[in-house]
Amino acid sequence: MKDRFDHMYDRQADHWYKEAPTYAVQDPDQVHSTICLCLVKEVAEVLDCINWKLHDRKTRGVQVSRAKLLEELVDVQKYLLILMVHHKILPTEFVKAFDDKSDIVETRASFERACREEQ
Repeated sequence: MKDRFDHMYDRQADHWYKEAPTYAVQDPDQVHSTICLCLVKEVAEVLDCINWKLHDRKTRGVQVSRAKLLEELVDVQKYLLILMVHHKILPTEFVKAFDDKSDIVETRASFERACREEQ
């Protein structure tokens, strides 16, 4: 049975390839740029789910809509998956790169924590 990440990847890839004829005539770098711009817009919508403006007191302390946040996070993930599909990065490659990068980040954080504790 496929894991959930593979399922999401395959579903997004199926959708992307249905739309691919639209993008096939475009420069691959332009398609990449367009996807990234869409991703930036979606990340901004994640930010807008909270009151991030320090000067805007009227909405301070307002409860975050979990449903809205979840919807925006799904949109972000879909664009990340589209980038993977566009560049033919397979889920197995991504998971390995994720684990490799996590090892580096966790080792660095552990070292930095040890340095702070010595001070």
